[in-house]
Amino acid sequence: MVRRNRWGVKIGRRSPRQRGQYSTPKHRQTAVEPCDLLTVRNGVATFYHVKVSTLSAQLSHLFNQGVNAVELMRLEPQAVDKVEALVRGLMTGGDLDALVALVRERKYCIVFGIVTRKDPTRNSLNLPLFSRISLMRGMKALQLMDVQGNIIFITDQAVPGEGRKKKRKKKEVLEQPIEVPA
Repeated sequence: MVRRNRWGVKIGRRSPRQRGQYSTPKHRQTAVEPCDLLTVRNGVATFYHVKVSTLSAQLSHLFNQGVNAVELMRLEPQAVDKVEALVRGLMTGGDLDALVALVRERKYCIVFGIVTRKDPTRNSLNLPLFSRISLMRGMKALQLMDVQGNIIFITDQAVPGEGRKKKRKKKEVLEQPIEVPA
């Protein structure tokens, strides 16, 4: 049985804050992940959003996740406070004050990382059509907010497992052909 709180969110062992997520208290929405990885690169805070898949639904979710995180930080001042609390609570080492300052000054970029076995030189051709459309819309949304967006392909070095074999129905073969009038 799945337990849920009064907002319909699953209650688990770890809170959204412990998982690196935040939500706006004003609307009591479900948690949004600010990113999978956060670092400083080339003088800007870099939010990495990573997915191990090239399935259309998962990639569209990935692109929306990055855009939504930026929009939330832009529109809700509490979201930036929560990102700062996460950074200070989870990170050890490094210059935390500099990282927090970059986020507060809106000096950040988004990097979408896709872990795949596909040829990285094919760029967006590795993606399904609807994912390319979602990527284009996401990049345009980031551009309108003056946020640099990038996409990287990460070579999947995990040993491929055996795929699931589909059970197929056997077709019934008729012994004699049936004539159909024209």
